[in-house]
Amino acid sequence: MCAKNFFYIILEVMRINSLNFNNFSAYKSEVNFGTTNRTLYEKRGGKRFIDKKYKMSAAPYGKDYYLSGKRVIYSNATCFLRGDLCGKSNTWENFTNIILKCFPKDEKINVYDFGCSDGSEAYSIAFSLIEKEGDGAKRFFPIKAIDRDPEIIKDIQNGTYAKEIDLKKIDAATKNNKDKYFIISKSGREFLLKPKEILRRNIRFRTGDFVQELNNITGKNNLIFCRNFWRYLSEDEIRRALEKLSKLDPSTRIVLGSFDLCTDCETGRQYPPKFFEEYGFVKDGTNFILKKSDIEKPIDYKLAKRYISNYLEPSMY
Repeated sequence: MCAKNFFYIILEVMRINSLNFNNFSAYKSEVNFGTTNRTLYEKRGGKRFIDKKYKMSAAPYGKDYYLSGKRVIYSNATCFLRGDLCGKSNTWENFTNIILKCFPKDEKINVYDFGCSDGSEAYSIAFSLIEKEGDGAKRFFPIKAIDRDPEIIKDIQNGTYAKEIDLKKIDAATKNNKDKYFIISKSGREFLLKPKEILRRNIRFRTGDFVQELNNITGKNNLIFCRNFWRYLSEDEIRRALEKLSKLDPSTRIVLGSFDLCTDCETGRQYPPKFFEEYGFVKDGTNFILKKSDIEKPIDYKLAKRYISNYLEPSMY
């Protein structure tokens, strides 16, 4: 191992040791969407670098383990108001405006948050809509927040951990009114946020598998958050998910994350992966929201399979 890589590993271990792990569910024998926070991966031939103090196990990245090219990096970190929805110059408020334009005012919207992890994204969706719509936000509720890991769903009942920067973001999004939504207490270097009734009654947390759960989605006006875990799926899981998503009503909107979109990490270029286009999806207002194209064309399954394989190929990095 070169000295530079070793230096980055030491820095990451120091950072991890400073975090509160009470609300962290580690990976076990299979991939659990949304619960990969703070797990390290190393480039060398799929070898894993893991902080054994917390007995974490790593999840496969495509056919191999997550690569970084020249540096050790950790997986996507869930947080409140995660800033990867509309680009660096946009905010969750702008994103909420785009969502509201997607659906008529008088319609009921079915909202799904897959890979909900510690609940911070579902809470962010809920209070952003309430701040924007007031009582009108009830047409988006209840939000169905789903994760494959039963332990992290259980942990959510004890509250969600946040950093000071998260509290500042929540204050900015709620006009300095975070206490309207959370009971907040200090916990080590972090804060423990317990949702108040205004959030609890509007979100339903439960366990479930992303691909299987898509079978239960029917009707019109579905808003599906499936962010930042597509690279953890197998080729077969991606194909089956796309098949099911492509058959949903055209009013459906799919919300992705930056980790799903970025296919060139050196330049930061972002666009929906090509296999979404092959299954008939196009951008709607932003790279992060997809809808069915008005122009129907036959799916080229051979080409789609190649796009998926290329997307999962670690050598891209």
